[in-house]
Amino acid sequence: MKDGLKNKAKTQLNKALYLIYLELRKNPVEILKEALDMAAPLVITKVIKTGFAKNYSVPIPLTPRQRNRMAFNWILSSCDSKASNDFSVRLSEEIVQIIGGKSKLFDKKQLAHRLAITNRSYLKI
Repeated sequence: MKDGLKNKAKTQLNKALYLIYLELRKNPVEILKEALDMAAPLVITKVIKTGFAKNYSVPIPLTPRQRNRMAFNWILSSCDSKASNDFSVRLSEEIVQIIGGKSKLFDKKQLAHRLAITNRSYLKI
């Protein structure tokens, strides 16, 4: 939701959930939760400035709320590359692709995890 258009966002999400139900014949809210869990990264890397010439990228674990927010933002941004004019159709297609394991978000998630693994030597315990 942006710019206070809560009612419009609610109707678009309801349409998308209905389309998911028509396609998969399962509870769409559970499907959405599962898709968010599948698309969410576990860690991100943040740049820590030292004040000298070198800055460090340190992996930081995400809370469940941060994971869901990042996953939903990734899903919304990947919906923009779909062909349909209707947002709810694009959103439902992306969620169904995530459930099917065919989404490009998994590459993005894997890249974030790979970056965290390469920078794990800077992790403070």
